Amino acid sequence: MLLLKVTPQKAAKMMILLTVMGFLGRLIEPLGLVLIDGSNSHLKPDVPQPEIPTAFLFLGCWFPMAGLVYYFFGMETKGKSIAEIDRELAPA
Repeated sequence: MLLLKVTPQKAAKMMILLTVMGFLGRLIEPLGLVLIDGSNSHLKPDVPQPEIPTAFLFLGCWFPMAGLVYYFFGMETKGKSIAEIDRELAPA
């Protein structure tokens, strides 16, 4: 069986990277919505009521796009053993 061997130093770097990406996501998402809605203030966005459905529509469009990515690039594992999956993923 193929085992992933990660040193503690690499694991720490991965955790730092994940933490930074999560922090950036918390900053970028609200700013993106502010830019979509056309608000002038980034600190206290005063979004008009008719623009809220547009923002939710934008966010809702990401769900089908993510589904398409999983559909076309995801690997089917139903009925396969771990050893079969390891053989498929092993470098030639």
